[in-house]
Amino acid sequence: MIPLVDGVKHSRQDQMWANIREIIEPEKIDYMIVNHVEPDHASSLREMVDTTQPEKIFCSRPGKETIIAHFHNEDWFFHSVKKGDVISLGARTVEFIMTRMLHWPDSMFSYIREEGILFSNDAFGQHLASDERFDDEVDLEWAINGARFFYATNLSLLSAKVRKILLLPVDEIEQRVSELSPDKATILYCLSGKRSVAASVFIGTCPGDLLNLEKNPK
Repeated sequence: MIPLVDGVKHSRQDQMWANIREIIEPEKIDYMIVNHVEPDHASSLREMVDTTQPEKIFCSRPGKETIIAHFHNEDWFFHSVKKGDVISLGARTVEFIMTRMLHWPDSMFSYIREEGILFSNDAFGQHLASDERFDDEVDLEWAINGARFFYATNLSLLSAKVRKILLLPVDEIEQRVSELSPDKATILYCLSGKRSVAASVFIGTCPGDLLNLEKNPK
């Protein structure tokens, strides 16, 4: 099964379709996953549905309500998901993580377990502009500084909620080191820094860069 995860602002959909067609014909897409319904993510949704004719549209319950309020299409094939729901794409699985109010009521994350890829919509981003699409194609320090600034200006007041949703207990890390990619940086974050230091003991021998994202970078 082939999913399309999120969309783009309506005025950018021609570029989106061109990018997709470099890889696959849009008509071969089976599912749509809508993590966030804010217009810069989803104002092209009607055209996306008309083009792909998806079997299912996966979204949170508030996401479904917001999509219907925006587009008035109650007959679309919605499939509302909740925390911990998992779907199979064949060789890969997608787990859904509810992130209400990070930063809209409909917000959720989608996590591809086998690849270790988190689709986090607006929760973790950078105020950056680049012709490159992936973080390993740009200077890592530049990308991390952009992430720090974005987090500080958009999400720092919601840190308690972020920690509740995403933190992995330190005592589980040693058993899950194998999930870390040797080709990507591993970023550690906690309120005081003590737990991230403890975590680094478990994963410090893992190949790849190890970075500690400070709460209040200077």
